Amino acid sequence: MNITMRFFAQRIVRLAFLAGLSCLVPILAIGAARAAPRYYEVELQVQVNGSEIASPSNIAVSDSPVNITMKSAGDTYRLRYSLGNVLVGPNGEHGVELGMQFYKRNGNNWISVGKPRLGLVLGKTGSVTKRINSSDYDPWSYGITAKATQLSKSDVKTMFHGHIPNVKACQNTTSGHGVASASVSNNSPEAGIQPLGDCCEVPCPGKPAGWTLKCCGALLCCDCGTCCAPP
Repeated sequence: MNITMRFFAQRIVRLAFLAGLSCLVPILAIGAARAAPRYYEVELQVQVNGSEIASPSNIAVSDSPVNITMKSAGDTYRLRYSLGNVLVGPNGEHGVELGMQFYKRNGNNWISVGKPRLGLVLGKTGSVTKRINSSDYDPWSYGITAKATQLSKSDVKTMFHGHIPNVKACQNTTSGHGVASASVSNNSPEAGIQPLGDCCEVPCPGKPAGWTLKCCGALLCCDCGTCCAPP
């Protein structure tokens, strides 16, 4: 299917999770090629307590952190991820390192609930699950499934009408924009968890009021039957 059509078609993702902190295919060696930007289609599924809360798909650039804020009727979560080192497996498989930070909002606080990392073979699915016990909230669990497919420059140019946009880093809005910062619990402030500027945000069609897709740091963000491009 045409790449552009894949992104603008609604997706229903049903993927199985692995138990424990693991990925489907092991990666053993890390390569050093990080100079030129690399482009990826990143497909994610995020579950909380066994229920899917989001299945975002993004066009992402290596070493450019992507922030996805997932708003449902009652809860707000933020997933921050970055595609880092090129990986090579024991049989010559090509892969990429995916580093993530997952937050849950509680009042005016962002609670850091996990910093999972996966070594993904390109085009194959990796998964991580974790059960949380904390005084900040009732015991619960989360799971993240991810797949990264590398795109050529030609692929990206086709999607964006003959050119490749410059990716913009997510900007904190704690200065110059009049928005107060939300704090992080357990004395572990993290970069990128403050209110963010340079995001695109759109309502999810067919969902109750309050369900939105909000994203920055990517070239294109898709979820819940809609897409948006950060400014």
